[in-house]
Amino acid sequence: QGSAGTGTKSGGGGGGGGKGRRTSKSTLFGFSETWQLVVNTATTIVTFLMVFVLQHSQNKDGEAVQAKLDDLIFAISKADNRLIGAENLTAAELQSLRGMITAEIAKADNALVADRPQNEVTENRGRQQS
Repeated sequence: QGSAGTGTKSGGGGGGGGKGRRTSKSTLFGFSETWQLVVNTATTIVTFLMVFVLQHSQNKDGEAVQAKLDDLIFAISKADNRLIGAENLTAAELQSLRGMITAEIAKADNALVADRPQNEVTENRGRQQS
């Protein structure tokens, strides 16, 4: 009657109570598991579709910015027209183009430095270092 009887009653009552608890815990606000799965799946799909919509919008904006930059490069007479459509180049082609442009900039800077009086060049370099 003591511990064995108590154990049997608890075990039996616990088993039945466990079943009741399991069904009540598995549903949220009284909805069945099937409806919870349907709602969860639907929200996942909607989220996935929204990611695609946002990416499409960003790609469209990026293309518009590139078109505007291409137009500005084309409109400025001193601009290098090799930069138009640079976003379509491969990584190696971009690196090569960047190297050529960097070399041209360095060459132009050296020409500017050579044209200035020596004391002005020394003053400017001193300002840049401070």
